Amino acid sequence: MVRLKWREPAFGNTFEELNRLRREMNRVFDAYHPAERAPFGSGVFPPVNIYEDKNNVYVTAELPGMDPNSIDISIQGDNMVLKGERVIEPAGQDVSYHRKERRSGVFNRVLTLPERVDATKVSAEYNNGMLKVVLPKLEEAKARKIEVSVK
Repeated sequence: MVRLKWREPAFGNTFEELNRLRREMNRVFDAYHPAERAPFGSGVFPPVNIYEDKNNVYVTAELPGMDPNSIDISIQGDNMVLKGERVIEPAGQDVSYHRKERRSGVFNRVLTLPERVDATKVSAEYNNGMLKVVLPKLEEAKARKIEVSVK
């Protein structure tokens, strides 16, 4: 059982008391569910970059230590779906962790692409924990220069 000590907040000290209460609540929840708190940002996995040039859209994703055969990529309209399972081998039964930040489990990310792509020509390559997906733009999605005629 966790016992919290209440102190009457002094004038101007209310936010300090709220911050103290927040820290105490985080400590309590960390004791019971330490793996559910993300160490960086929102905890979205895998982190990705999406960029484009005039012919392609590129998606790079950090997937260290994954088996490339466990990665599933599909195109649905203007979305790319990235699914997989990250498996981290347990250290053993007789160990106690001091810190456990590497997560394992199933992930599923739906990424909205900036342009429509040709799903039949998509290619993907996995190298040193980085996945790079090249998505060729549809011809009608590419920018075209229009010549102006003079009469």
